Amino acid sequence: MKMNYWSKEDEDFVRLNYGKISRSEISKRLPDRTFSSIIKKAKKLGISAKDNKLSVAELNKNRLDGRVRRYKELKRTNSKTGMLNDARRRAKIKGLEFSITVDDIFIPEKCPILGIPLKQGNGKPEDGSPSLDRIDPAKGYTKENVWVISYKANRIKNNATIEELHLLSCNVLRVLQERKSGHSNSRSKDITPKTILVIGDSCEDRWYSGSIRLNPEAPTIAFKINERHSNLGMAGNVFSNLLTLEDGYNHFLLTNDDFIFKTRYVDSQSGYILFRVDDNDKVFESLTLDKFYKFLNENKIPLKNIDAIVFSDYNKGFLTEEIIYSISLICEENNIKTFLDTKKILGDWSKKIDFVKINKKEFENQLIKCPHPESLCKNLIVTLGGDGVMLFPSKIIFPTETVEVRDVSGCGDSFLSGLVIRYCETNDLPESIKYANKVAAVAASKHGVVAVQKSEIK
Repeated sequence: MKMNYWSKEDEDFVRLNYGKISRSEISKRLPDRTFSSIIKKAKKLGISAKDNKLSVAELNKNRLDGRVRRYKELKRTNSKTGMLNDARRRAKIKGLEFSITVDDIFIPEKCPILGIPLKQGNGKPEDGSPSLDRIDPAKGYTKENVWVISYKANRIKNNATIEELHLLSCNVLRVLQERKSGHSNSRSKDITPKTILVIGDSCEDRWYSGSIRLNPEAPTIAFKINERHSNLGMAGNVFSNLLTLEDGYNHFLLTNDDFIFKTRYVDSQSGYILFRVDDNDKVFESLTLDKFYKFLNENKIPLKNIDAIVFSDYNKGFLTEEIIYSISLICEENNIKTFLDTKKILGDWSKKIDFVKINKKEFENQLIKCPHPESLCKNLIVTLGGDGVMLFPSKIIFPTETVEVRDVSGCGDSFLSGLVIRYCETNDLPESIKYANKVAAVAASKHGVVAVQKSEIK
């Protein structure tokens, strides 16, 4: 039964909303009123439907304006949702793969490229505004191919490849140095930077820092995550250290496609690693010679231009003994220095390697299988922690740098990188080991897996 009596509340609702929202919406709010009674009441209240009623087109425009305002607000604050929507639109326009969600977007405190603080925008993008970027511009928006960097870094990077950016920085630095020293004919010079190729198993090191308390559900701890960050690990960490120790070289990384994840849970108060969780801990597709040559061709790397090849072998399946031996033969024929850090037991397959670096525990494991592992390579370098570094076959011990050790994660990678960089510069092995010791000391004085900066080496 329809009502004739109008309450003051219903009249006020019609007075405020008639002509601003559709009559069907008013009817939903006033289910006991007919359309005609609503029109009559509006007329009685002095509200002209002709003057105040919005057309369908106007209503749609208002709804669109509202969505645009919300979109602009998301974009203005550089929120994850705004970045995701922008990326989805760009992927659709360019026909790129798009498979990420909001959970795949992590905004660090500082830009991973330029190191400047990232801060939310205020309407216009600034140098330090967070910006979602594809690591490899030839690929789409996938979990493995996106990261958040500063707007300034994204502008610089644009659609250039890593190799093009590296050549750009090398040549700009070279020209500036030549002009500073008074050489104006720098354009005619063709200086090819040293080329170092890293081959090995890589992972993503994830660090979750937080607070701990007793778990009320079980006799365990409860962990609350306060901060997340990640970096390349294993062979990727060797590559990162090479980049930061000497940016004047051409550095390349040949590694596994199926990524390994190592997630460390760290107590924020003490800095101690509570435990580690490993995912996808095995590489199922090993490197072959065909893939090795394909990588060189795709990246336009002539063998004659390679100064050193670094094998970072964590024995996860990417590097086999056969492929290491085959590449070491190629290196010997082309006068390319080889460096190997391995978890494998040395054998005939390693005899062509110029420099093998292992730690004390790995050396002890070698001795179980072979009393003279130094006979299975040209030079054997054993890191002994606080006891120094021993070089075989001479058995010379190089003392380590004295520092306050905070974390030894990734120190072996940093040592290897320092060894390679300095040897490529000097061809002096004792000098290179001393330099590598300094690099490892800096890494040990910091928390987490770090890429040591050249400026940090005293």
